[in-house]
Amino acid sequence: MVQVLVSDLAVDRFCECLGGTPAKAFEVLSGPAVRCAADFGARVIRMGRARALLKFAPNGAVVVTVMTLERLPFQLIPETWGGPPPSRVDYALMQKEPC
Repeated sequence: MVQVLVSDLAVDRFCECLGGTPAKAFEVLSGPAVRCAADFGARVIRMGRARALLKFAPNGAVVVTVMTLERLPFQLIPETWGGPPPSRVDYALMQKEPC
């Protein structure tokens, strides 16, 4: 299972876009749906009225920011249309060692 970290910016943007308290935002952004998407390798997670953007690192995934559905994140633009290339992440580095 990939470790998921939530940035302060993501919590602030969640509160701006969807309302609610920072505690609720942190609960949603570190919840099981986001952890499952991070395990799958998703860079963008669509929630009810917003999208959460993830960035992967060797030690886990970070929820970087949240944006409304009206904005198209750069990660969703195909590479042939000028978007970024697909992630080249070595998922073996992210797996936790057995206890």
